[in-house]
Amino acid sequence: MTSYHCETCNKDHKIFRGLEIPPPALITEMPEAEKAERIHDLGGLVGVDKLHVFINGYIYIFLEGKDNPFFSWHTWAALDQLELRSKLKTLIEGEPITIAATIPCVSVFYDSTETLDCTVTIFPDADTSPDIVVTQPSQLQQDQAKPITLDRMKEIMNRLHHAGDFSGKQEEFKEPFAIRFNQLLDEVTTAYADKGDDFYINLQGKHSVSFQLVNSGVLEEASDQSAGFGIDLPFDLSDQELVERQQRFLALPLSAKFTRHDLNGIPTYQFNVGEDRKLLTELVIEILSSVFQEEIKQVGFDHDAL
Repeated sequence: MTSYHCETCNKDHKIFRGLEIPPPALITEMPEAEKAERIHDLGGLVGVDKLHVFINGYIYIFLEGKDNPFFSWHTWAALDQLELRSKLKTLIEGEPITIAATIPCVSVFYDSTETLDCTVTIFPDADTSPDIVVTQPSQLQQDQAKPITLDRMKEIMNRLHHAGDFSGKQEEFKEPFAIRFNQLLDEVTTAYADKGDDFYINLQGKHSVSFQLVNSGVLEEASDQSAGFGIDLPFDLSDQELVERQQRFLALPLSAKFTRHDLNGIPTYQFNVGEDRKLLTELVIEILSSVFQEEIKQVGFDHDAL
């Protein structure tokens, strides 16, 4: 099973059975120059500052009627060091051990952002990944406790494909899109463009579909003198929903303004709008409404430096 039919939008969505959760912030936010001194490889374990011990393992979720795990989420667990020390001899002697631990919640699929209590079973065989089982009462614990139904599987995937529907009440913007959008352009110009910094803008709708605007200088056909705003539209054709979006895009007369580039095998359409904000606003509204089929009044933004 690689896809499912979504009753929310009446389309087929890809099923993502694996998930790689980044290392703890304690590691990722550590200055590079300090890592050699503070982080230690403990033979399958990672020690930090002689105060924390982490291990990389899997959360498995089964689907009714399937013998093997349906979802396998690769995450990091912080181990109880006292219990680990007390059981290391057993592990060395060739027996698996189970240690109390905590993990970050898989927030992409669940509401909570809190850490969760769990157990981690570590096996003497280096080829067998640690098995993480959530013990703290939570939706994730329920999903692990017994095989989930097909409907529950769809609910989990819809947290990804329709993320905006699960983020609470959809934000209601009082001002019209064009006014908010031009305020955003002023903000981005002051924060980045006037300083010569590269930037991107995400346009985000209720179905978690978005595309980016960037400063013209980072476009594929940009020159050193390029200034203003550019539109960057990638369509990953391995996803049927994106194939349909590409077809809707190419059917629009405005698509003739764009140049196609194949970036890492993904068809990407770019257009250097420059400083013409009126044209940029018109193009963005048309793409959001006709290609992504979004309600313009519900579209929000975020931005950052590249």
